[in-house]
Amino acid sequence: MPSITPRNLLYDAYRTLGVLRSGQSTSDDAMDDGLRALNDLVDAWHCERLMIYSIVPSVYTLTAPPYTLGPGGTLGTVRPTRIEGAGLLYPGSAIESPLPVLTLNEFRQQRHGVYISTAYPVSTLSILPANTTGQLVLYAWVPFTAFTSLDVPVEFPSGYARALRWNLALELAPMARIAVKISDPLYQNIQAQAAESKGWVKSFNSSFATRETYRCRAAR
Repeated sequence: MPSITPRNLLYDAYRTLGVLRSGQSTSDDAMDDGLRALNDLVDAWHCERLMIYSIVPSVYTLTAPPYTLGPGGTLGTVRPTRIEGAGLLYPGSAIESPLPVLTLNEFRQQRHGVYISTAYPVSTLSILPANTTGQLVLYAWVPFTAFTSLDVPVEFPSGYARALRWNLALELAPMARIAVKISDPLYQNIQAQAAESKGWVKSFNSSFATRETYRCRAAR
């Protein structure tokens, strides 16, 4: 689960364009302009119905099963879009222990971990062993809308940061061409990488949406 800041994305984009050499930095004005360009890019993708997700941890206190997530749920009223990972904070401990997210077959085999049913809009959440206490941490996909500042890290699913970096470089290219001459082969490579990485995200989102639609219909 890659974690990255807008400053990192902008540095990588400017390096891709050849505006910066390794170890160089750019002005605060250029970074501010780049942050606006990055948020414009995110907004434009939303207009294309291309969802961007970040991975956000949520903490739930375990009391007594059964546990449910969704409207009226015992743990929370929001059913996560997708769970990327999980962990446990045992009573009296500040150290999080990783907790495997189980498939249905693994859950039936009574493996140690957490299983979230496919039911919609309320999912049943089961933890093995069943007497587990403490706090459950779920790393869930949350729709991402905008970067708030240059140095606030955001955690993305695999592939999203790469798509943002290459497409940000393409977005910044017109401004960069004023500062430095970008060769046509370099510009064409940036275009190709931007299209490829964005296409991967589109394809993944489309297949994910199809699976979610099928799962919700099957749960009715």
